[in-house]
Amino acid sequence: MRCGTALHSNPCPLALQGCSPPRHAVVLIAFIAVLASSAQPQQRPQAPPNSALLKSLSLEELAELEVTSPGKKEEKLSNVAAAIDVITHDEIRRSGVRNLPEALRLATGLQVAKFNNGSWPISARGFATTAANKIQVFMDGRSLYSPLFGGAFWDMQNTVIEDIDRIEVIRGPAATLWGGNAVNAVINIITKRASETKGSLLVMGGGADERGFVTFRYGGEVGKSTAYRIYGSYFNRDSLALQNGADAKDPYQVGLGGFRIDSAVTTSDNLTVQGDLYSGDAGFLNRSDIGVHGTNLLARWTHRFKNSSELQLQTYYDRTSRLVPAQIDEVRNTYDLDLQYRMPTGERHDIVWGVGYRASNNRTDQQPVLFFEPSGRHLGLFNLFVQDEIALTGEKLHLIVGSKFENYTFSGWNAQPSVRLVWTPSKRESVWGAISRAVRIPTQFDRDLRINVGPVVAIRGNPDFRSENLTAYEVGYRVLPFPQLSFSISTYYNSYDNLRSQESLSTGPFPAVLGNKLMGRTYGAEVTARCQVLPWWRLTSGYSNLQKNLSLEPGSTDRTGGLQEGFDPRNQLSLRSNMDLGRKIELDFWVRHVSALQLNAPPPVPAYTVFDVRLGWHPFEEFEFSVVGRNLPDRRHLEFGPSGELVRRAVYVSAAWRF
Repeated sequence: MRCGTALHSNPCPLALQGCSPPRHAVVLIAFIAVLASSAQPQQRPQAPPNSALLKSLSLEELAELEVTSPGKKEEKLSNVAAAIDVITHDEIRRSGVRNLPEALRLATGLQVAKFNNGSWPISARGFATTAANKIQVFMDGRSLYSPLFGGAFWDMQNTVIEDIDRIEVIRGPAATLWGGNAVNAVINIITKRASETKGSLLVMGGGADERGFVTFRYGGEVGKSTAYRIYGSYFNRDSLALQNGADAKDPYQVGLGGFRIDSAVTTSDNLTVQGDLYSGDAGFLNRSDIGVHGTNLLARWTHRFKNSSELQLQTYYDRTSRLVPAQIDEVRNTYDLDLQYRMPTGERHDIVWGVGYRASNNRTDQQPVLFFEPSGRHLGLFNLFVQDEIALTGEKLHLIVGSKFENYTFSGWNAQPSVRLVWTPSKRESVWGAISRAVRIPTQFDRDLRINVGPVVAIRGNPDFRSENLTAYEVGYRVLPFPQLSFSISTYYNSYDNLRSQESLSTGPFPAVLGNKLMGRTYGAEVTARCQVLPWWRLTSGYSNLQKNLSLEPGSTDRTGGLQEGFDPRNQLSLRSNMDLGRKIELDFWVRHVSALQLNAPPPVPAYTVFDVRLGWHPFEEFEFSVVGRNLPDRRHLEFGPSGELVRRAVYVSAAWRF
């Protein structure tokens, strides 16, 4: 780690989000296969419909798609009063991607960059760092946000990509329902119900970049009301390249196993229980001693009342372990309990409220370069929220008001209200606007950090570090002018204060202490358009523009120019083409352009344009073979930095068999 740049080019120490993964993956997958073969015989599963496997939704069906993230209830995508993208299972499959960060590139307005083989700066509307702390990420209701550094450790977030039902991405603040840190975006990863994954699935493949990957899944039924699946997955990814062209020697391999059970206990009660475990070793810049391990278990009970009210109780346990010698050795245990109740009241009101508590306990062992004082914390987060959707004029004009109230160990009480208005003059058109407040609550990095340069503590946290604040103003418009064309635009203006600064205590940059003396303004627009050119050919395009201005409060001694708050492109453009060539062949093309990152100091990260191509063949319904080329045509390119590694072009093959 280069301590002098710890809060400049990489706000979270570089290797901390390095690689990852397991040695016993083959044994794990074999064990699951034995379990599957010993299960009772099940009825042969029907292959999902498609031109060969999975049929794409029409543009009208996409507009009517039910989503749950914006209001914590089922509602039509076309009626949502927020900037939202839904990445469907079929879009993920036809993109050819094999991991969650790459799948998130499908969403308009998300900046997704690869810093090294396990570290992904992912953000929306600015502030991209390797520990992007202004977005909340959930997987089936379980928070992936790290209280240690902020953001998600993406090398620890692995799932069977074939099991993802959809990914709902809300751009902009969503803290009224999702709580602190849901400042610039919420990413909600939703996997399929067990009843949708009956039978067996075997996926294998490999090539350049993806050295090899294998997944086995088996799903079945117990009686008529309970379905289950068990699965195992392993992958091994090739090293990236250093900027001098040398091999970074940071291969990345992960093994994962898990299960899910869904049961209709009664006609009104549903129960879901699911869990995962993963383990691995990885390299970072000529090292191979980074390890990540973890396990989680979640249970969710839902009861529906006769008056259309709904009660949901969810709890989960999550244990993670992360070791980066000389930098970090952390073990964390998280316990979460959440109660939510939705009650439509009269003809005009649809109220949802909830209460929850999360306890997160960790310990860190002191390392030569980076450590925390105290070395461990017991963190508690209590939350209470309420939101009411009011029908002002029948079904055409709705007012949505609410707030979340949180009490956290580091910040005390925070209120995060929002007011939203949506007007739907017709089923094909909607206009919406919102004013919201959100906070980014302090992490242990902000409060307890110590970074050494030799015998001197060069950077330290601040026990008085406060929550960062956002006030956001948004306006959006959606329209389906023809069955073959859809269009949406979202605009925003964000005002931030109390942003993290690096206050120098002498005439040089070090020693320094973290503070809250940075302010920011961002504004921009995001546009998505879809066109069904022909029954067998669809085009999808996305464009985003971001303008960002940071300034220091009077009296600040920060000499970094706000570099710790990320590197962001002004413009991003994406165009996807999906063609069904007959009943058995699919041809998919995806081009992406990212403008140069906005840096206050050289060296710059230049703009880049890459394209991916996928050829899929379905000789029969249950089998798919595909060839994927990614990050073409250049041999390698830089996505984040300026000290990041180079992403290589790659070609690999994949075969999926359902039986």
